[in-house]
Amino acid sequence: MRFIISLALRKRSVTLLAIVLILAAGAFAYRQLPVELFPEIDFPFVTVTAFYPSANPESVARDVAEPIERAIEDVPGVESVQSVSADNSALVIGVFEFGVDMTEVEAAVSSNLSGVAFPEGVGDPVVARFSPDAIPVLQLSVVGERGLVDIQRIVSELLLPPITDVDGVFAANVSGGVSREISIRVDREALSDKGLSMFQVSQTLRNNSVVLPGGAIFDDGRLLPVKTVSGYESLDDLRNLTVGFARSQALSAPAAGVPPVPSAPPPPVPVSLGEIAEVEIGDAARASVSRTNGREGIGIGVVKEPDANTLDVTNGVLAALDEVEGLPPDIQIITVSNNGVNVQNQINTLQREAILGLILAIAVVFSFFLTLRPTAISGALHTLRPTIVIGMSIPLSIFAGVLLISWQGLNLNFMTLGGLAISVGRVVDDSIVALENIYRNINAGKERWRAALDATVEVGPAITASTLATMVVFAPLAFIQGLVGAFFFPFALTVCFAL
Repeated sequence: MRFIISLALRKRSVTLLAIVLILAAGAFAYRQLPVELFPEIDFPFVTVTAFYPSANPESVARDVAEPIERAIEDVPGVESVQSVSADNSALVIGVFEFGVDMTEVEAAVSSNLSGVAFPEGVGDPVVARFSPDAIPVLQLSVVGERGLVDIQRIVSELLLPPITDVDGVFAANVSGGVSREISIRVDREALSDKGLSMFQVSQTLRNNSVVLPGGAIFDDGRLLPVKTVSGYESLDDLRNLTVGFARSQALSAPAAGVPPVPSAPPPPVPVSLGEIAEVEIGDAARASVSRTNGREGIGIGVVKEPDANTLDVTNGVLAALDEVEGLPPDIQIITVSNNGVNVQNQINTLQREAILGLILAIAVVFSFFLTLRPTAISGALHTLRPTIVIGMSIPLSIFAGVLLISWQGLNLNFMTLGGLAISVGRVVDDSIVALENIYRNINAGKERWRAALDATVEVGPAITASTLATMVVFAPLAFIQGLVGAFFFPFALTVCFAL
């Protein structure tokens, strides 16, 4: 320790340069850190939802929920599986050991479900894992003095492209929209006259709208599946679709006295869907309704990427919307919720409290060292030097901790800021002890550089021991298991880094 202190005193210019570099690098890293309200946590939950139309809860539990449960139970690391079966739908929740890679778990569950044979009519199960990143960070509502179809067209053509182009935006989910569907109203009398049945019509429609596997392509070591798609591109395709064949009308009887001539039976006549049904396009039943201040509109939920900064994403989206050209004057974009503002307010509050704590700490140090001899002014000026030294040690410790936080890939949240604020008190204590001992050596008649060296060497072991004791108190918080440990892990690391 004596060697390090002696080197710092001898090479004062190098020491000052190192301090300036740490402060500058720490300030730069602080501005680059992602700002979030909570630490980044990977919750060990996987949900699987599946729909079975027109099925009662017993059938859903037997035919849908139980096969999904078995598929989840085969994944390593599972702790428990729960399911809720209701009319038409099933929800299965798998709880896994904390610390398991949930991306791999999600892929394994999806792979297992792909091999399950569900009854006909069961929709494809949807696998998802709970993550705070899946919650929209910005909720917008678009309203206007026009119909929802026009508003939805404006949203899709003018608003969604600039939103999705913003760096860090993962998805922009639209709610309250009106979807279009094709309705086919069959004329039963015309169907009967043609000798056809509803079963024939439905089977023909289903058989001509299919997706079949078409093999695979190997590209650069990757296996790319190929699908063949057969469907309808227009209403005329549906109207001209042949749904069956009707017999031709019998030929007229021969004249009296003319013997009948044997002939082949008339060929069957193809019957198109337009001959027996009305094919129209219209609005489908709405799955969601979005209202803002009593007015119907289209809702937009912006979801950010997991490693994106909430503030950057929300500010970028709002700035991109301000630059949209060609927006009709009656269209209003209302911000319903903005997590970026909430996060910024919380972080600003923590920063303000930390700055106030820094100011109060410096004021206490100043009053502690203040002397009125020989005069009040000279005593105050004499006290400024140790106060400035202690005041510089606080940001130096904080920014050094910020550098290590950035190196570990942590974000700036209420836990890391709390850890930085707590470390300020410990740094002030150590600085006061060292400076008081330096002044004691100066008053004993030693030169300033000798007093600084000897005094720091004297109290160095004690300061090191007390600092290590503080770190030992907080470090075990990083080893707590489960969700609580995930919250306290960045807090414990921050305290140790700053000290």
